Amino acid sequence: MAINTNPQVFGREIGIVLSGASAGLAPIALRNDAESIVADEQLVVIYDKKYENTLMLGVIRWVHRLEPFLRRGIRTVYTDHPEALEDELVLGYSNAWVEIYGALTDKGISENTRAPHPGSRVFLIEDGSVLSKYISLDKPMIVGEHKYSGWKLPLNHQALRYHVGVFGATGMGKSRLVRALIEEIVDKGYSLIIFDHTGIDYAQPYREKGYGDHIVESSKIKLSPDIIAQLILELSRLSDYYTDYVMAATICYVSMIEGKVSSVEECLGLSTTKQSWGRRRHTQTVINMTGDNGEGKEGIWSKDEYLRVLRTTMENMGARETGIARVRSFINFFLDEGFFDQLNERTITPNELISMAKDKEFIIVDMSTDTHLVVKQAIIADTARAGWKWIALNHKPINLGLVVDEAQNYASEGRSISAIELERIAREGRKWGYFIILVSQRVARDIRTSIRSNLGTVFFSKLQATGDLNEIAGYLDLGKLNEAALAMLAPREFFVAGLMNPLRRPILLRIREVK
Repeated sequence: MAINTNPQVFGREIGIVLSGASAGLAPIALRNDAESIVADEQLVVIYDKKYENTLMLGVIRWVHRLEPFLRRGIRTVYTDHPEALEDELVLGYSNAWVEIYGALTDKGISENTRAPHPGSRVFLIEDGSVLSKYISLDKPMIVGEHKYSGWKLPLNHQALRYHVGVFGATGMGKSRLVRALIEEIVDKGYSLIIFDHTGIDYAQPYREKGYGDHIVESSKIKLSPDIIAQLILELSRLSDYYTDYVMAATICYVSMIEGKVSSVEECLGLSTTKQSWGRRRHTQTVINMTGDNGEGKEGIWSKDEYLRVLRTTMENMGARETGIARVRSFINFFLDEGFFDQLNERTITPNELISMAKDKEFIIVDMSTDTHLVVKQAIIADTARAGWKWIALNHKPINLGLVVDEAQNYASEGRSISAIELERIAREGRKWGYFIILVSQRVARDIRTSIRSNLGTVFFSKLQATGDLNEIAGYLDLGKLNEAALAMLAPREFFVAGLMNPLRRPILLRIREVK
C-alpha cells in the first residue's frame, strides 16, 4: 500500500517545518490562514519529499503567537498608547511544535528515526478515520475518539493484564470512562468485579438499567475472622492488650461452626482428654440451630455463644478473671445482638463472588452498605485472595479484573490489608490475566508507589494536585505534555498513555456515550 500524500486525504495544509527539528520534535511555522484553526493536541502529518513513501505522525504542542517588534523585555511607545497601534502595523505570526509519535509507511506505523528537513510540509488531520489504514488492532477497545479529528483510537485489550489507572479531579467524568471500559472489557471476554465505594457511580445506574442481579451488597459478603475480631475490638472500645484474646476466640468460634474443630482446646492445640466446655457448648449450638422440630434456626452467630467461647479461650490462655470480666462487660455494653445478626446475613463467600463474576461477566459490589473502612478493605483483600485460589485450583489464566473505585481508600501508602493484596496482583497477575483498574482523584500518596509503577496504561484528565503529572511521567512516557495542557480540559476529556494505546504516548480523547 503506497502512502497517499495528497493534502486532501488528511486535511488542509497548515505550515512548514523550521530548522532545528529532530526525530522526536519539530518546530513549525503556521500559515496565516491556518492560525485560527490550529490548537494544541491536534494530530498532524509531516510530508518530507526526501523520505519517499513515509509520513511522520505527530501532535501539535505549544502554539504561540509572535511579533518581531512587540517582544518581551522591550518597552515600546505602544505600551502606553495602544490606540496608536493600527492593525496593519502588527506583523504577527504563529509558531508551534510538533511532537513526532511515529512514521507511517505501507507497513503501518513504526518508530520514527529521522528528522524532517526544513521546509517539509505539515498537514492537519481533520478526518481521523484515515489513520485506520495504518493503525489497526484485532478486536480493539473503543472508549472514545480523538477530540479534534474524531479518530476512534483502538485500544489493545491484551494490555489489560498490565493494569490500568484512571485519574482525574472530581467532576471530570471518571465513572463515565470506567463504564465505557466495562462495556468494552466484558465484550472482549473478560470478567470484572467492580467495587463501588459510594454505591452511586456504578451500582445505582446499572440497577436503573435493569442489572439488579449483577449487584451484590457488601453487607452480604462473609468476613474473615481477623476482620470480625478487629470490629469487635473497635466497637467494644477494648484496648490493644486484649487483641490476642479476641482474635483467638473469633478464629476458634468460626472454626467450630465450620466444623474444622470440635472444641476451643482443640482449636488452641491444647489437650482435650478432659471434655471441655467448648465441646459441650458447640454440640448444644448445633442442637439450637437445627431444632427438635427440624425447622432450623437462621444464622449461627450468637452473642451469648460468642461470649462463652471468648471466656473459655481467655481461661485457656491464662487471662485473669478481672480481665475476662472487663472484656465481657465492654462487649455486653457496646455490642448488641444486632451486630451478630448482621454477621449471620453475610452469606456470600469471596469464592462465590469470583464464580458469580465468571458466570455473569461482571458483578458490582455496592460498598456503601458497610460503614467501616476496614471491612471494605477486607472484602477487597479477601476477594483478591479468592482470585489466586481460583488460579491455583484451575491452573489457567483467570481473565478477571478488579475495578477499585475511590482507590485512595484501598491502595494508598501504608499497611492496609487491601493495598497488600492489590500490590500482589499488580506485581504477579499479568501471567494469569489477573488485573486491576484503579480509579482515584490523585496519584501521589493516594496510590502506593509499588502499585502505580506497575500500571501499564493510564487515563488522566485534570488532576487534583500539582505534581501528579510528574508522578505519572515517572513511569510512563508522556513526551512534552505539561500541566498547562491539562488545565484546558473539559469534562469527559482524558489523555490515554501507555501499553493499551498503540502510539504509547498521550492522545486526547473525548469519552463516548455509554450504552
